[in-house]
Amino acid sequence: MDSYGHRSQIIGTRTTAVRQMRDECDAGTSHILLPQAKMKTILVVDEERCIVTAWKRILQLEAYRVLTANNGREGLFAANGEKPDLIITDRSTSIMYGVDFLRHLKLGRKFARTPVILTSADPLDPADATLGDEFLLKPVSMQMLLASVRRLLNPCP
Repeated sequence: MDSYGHRSQIIGTRTTAVRQMRDECDAGTSHILLPQAKMKTILVVDEERCIVTAWKRILQLEAYRVLTANNGREGLFAANGEKPDLIITDRSTSIMYGVDFLRHLKLGRKFARTPVILTSADPLDPADATLGDEFLLKPVSMQMLLASVRRLLNPCP
């Protein structure tokens, strides 16, 4: 029996990995590196290059595959070409606002269940509240960003 009172049918190193995943899930952390084929893909849409670069590097260090776009229109092309597991977008990108980008994406079934983190330097407009799963007010700490990403991509059972 394991520490949760369950009989373990998995042997060897897999048992250790499963226990580690349970413990990390309970603790709200996850640092298990996945093979390239199983890496979760995140699309970051923001016109501020420094934010895109910083978030991309941090997310890659956490073993996520990261796609980037500078505006909503580029985000639509990237999303339709790659089908990300999570989208992080600024509310006010140029060419196509982040909220318009999300409205276009959410019209189709392909992205209806894709989790979204909406970011902005301005407080959340109540009209936009239903577009994202989480809203982060800029400046966003890396701890807050990573906690939101983990929560949306790895929900604990």
